[in-house]
Amino acid sequence: MTDAMETRRALACYWCFFLLLSSGRLSSADAGEQLQASILLATTGHLGAMAPPASALGWQQGPGGAYYEPHDIGGTLLMLPAAMAGHLVSGQPAADDFDRPPIFSRLGASLTYALLCGVGCLFLFRLFSLEQPIPVALLLGFGLALTTPFGAYAKTAWDVTAGACGMCAVLYTTAVVLRGRRNWRDLVALGSAVAITSAFRYSLAPFLIVGVVGGLSTVRPRLSWREAAIVAGTTAIGFAPSLAYNFVRTGSPLLPATATASYLASNNALTGNIVHGFLGVLFAPNRGLFVFAPACLLLFALPLVWRRVSREDRRLLASAGGGVMLYVLFIARLKNWGGTFGWGPRFLIPIVPVVYFGAALAFVALWDRWHRWLVGAIVACVVATAPALLVNWSLAIVVFPQALDQDATTPAQHAAVWRTLADGLNGEPLPLPENLVDDAERRVGARFPDIWIARVMERSRPGFLAGLAIALVLVGIGAFHAWLLCVSSRRMKTKSAT
Repeated sequence: MTDAMETRRALACYWCFFLLLSSGRLSSADAGEQLQASILLATTGHLGAMAPPASALGWQQGPGGAYYEPHDIGGTLLMLPAAMAGHLVSGQPAADDFDRPPIFSRLGASLTYALLCGVGCLFLFRLFSLEQPIPVALLLGFGLALTTPFGAYAKTAWDVTAGACGMCAVLYTTAVVLRGRRNWRDLVALGSAVAITSAFRYSLAPFLIVGVVGGLSTVRPRLSWREAAIVAGTTAIGFAPSLAYNFVRTGSPLLPATATASYLASNNALTGNIVHGFLGVLFAPNRGLFVFAPACLLLFALPLVWRRVSREDRRLLASAGGGVMLYVLFIARLKNWGGTFGWGPRFLIPIVPVVYFGAALAFVALWDRWHRWLVGAIVACVVATAPALLVNWSLAIVVFPQALDQDATTPAQHAAVWRTLADGLNGEPLPLPENLVDDAERRVGARFPDIWIARVMERSRPGFLAGLAIALVLVGIGAFHAWLLCVSSRRMKTKSAT
C-alpha cells in the first residue's frame, strides 16, 4: 500500500471522528468575532470596518481609522469559506450578516475546525508511522484527541486548536528533514508549517523558530545555504499576511493587536510570578496541563527509556522541547496564565502535541514489559477525558462555582463536566445564567449531548432520520477505512516475512 493510500484512509478515519463529535457551535466570543471579520472580508474585500459590530467585545481602531478584530489572521482566513457560503445562503444584506453571522456560517466554521483537527491528527499519524506499524500509528493519532484537552477544543472553533494542528505539521515536517529528506518540497513544507502555525498563534512564533532551528542544526551533513534559504524564505513569505495585518491594526508589523486591545492587555500582562505560574500551568488542580492530560505524565518516564528511542525521535523531541519549555516559561509569566476562560491551560494547547509526542515515545518503549498496566492507565485517561467530548464544557464552567478560578484548590472544571454529564444522562439541560436565558442560540448549547447531529435530530422526524443517517455514514466510513488500514498493514507484514 502506498503512502498516499495510507494517508487518504487515515484522514478519512480522523475526519469522520471529529465531524461526528463536533458541536457545530462557536462557543467563544473570540471565534464569533473572527467569523465576523471573515464575513466582512467576504462581502467587502476588507478586514477593517468603519464601525465595529453591534455586539463587539474587542474590536479596536487602527491608525487609519478603521476598526479591526484583534486576534491573529489565521482563524479569520480559515473561516472565510464558511463566511462566504453562509452569506450566499442567508440572502440577507451584508451588514446584517456582519452584525449577526447566519447559522450556516457558524456551523460551517465549526465543522471547518473539525476538519482541520483531522488534518492535525493525520500529521501525527505520519510522524508515528515513520517508526511504528500503521495500526499503532493510527491509534496514537487518535490518542491526542482522547487523552488530552485537544479533543475538547476540537468540538468548536478555537484558534489555539488550530495552533496545535500546525504544531503537528511542524513536528512531522521537521522529522522528515531530520531523517535526510532534503528535496525542495520537504523544505518548503517545513517553512510553510512554521508560518501557518504562527498565523494562528503569533506569540508562539519565536519559540517555534527556536525549536526548528535547533533541530536543523543537528542535521548531518549540514544544510547548505541554498537549503537554509528555502526554509527561511518560505517562512518569511508565509509570515507576510500576519505582519501586514499587524501593521494596519497597530502601525507596527511586529506588534500584534492582542497586545494593544484594552480588554486583552490587562489579562495578558507579563506581571505574574513565574514560579507560581509555571507550577500552576502544569500542575494546578483546576488548570494544570497534566491534570487535564494525565496520559502525558508518561513523559516523566522518558529518561528511563531514552536509549530505546530512535536517534531521530530523540533529536526531534529535544529540539522541539527546547522551544516548548521557553514558551511555557513565557506563559507562566502572564498575569492570567490559565487563559482566563477555557478547558484547562488554554494557552498551552498549541504545544500539547509536543508533550504528547514525548509521552507516546515513552508509551511505546514501555509497552513490551508494562502493557497490562499501560492499557489500564490509558483506558482511565480516556474515561476522564470523555465528559468534555460529550457536554458543552464552555457553558458548564460558567455556571459551576470556582471553575474559572485558575488558583482553585480543587478540580472544579472536571467536577462541572461530570455533573453536567450526569444531568444530561437524566434528561436535564444545563442551567443558564440570567443574561443567557433569552438567547436562543445559547439555549441550544445547554442540551445533551453537545453534538451538532443531535441538534439536527431534535428538529423533526425527517431531521431525526437525516441525523441518524449522517451518524451511521460517518461511523461506517471511519470504521471501514480503519479496517482497510489494519488489513493492508497485516498483509504487508506477512509478505515481508515471507
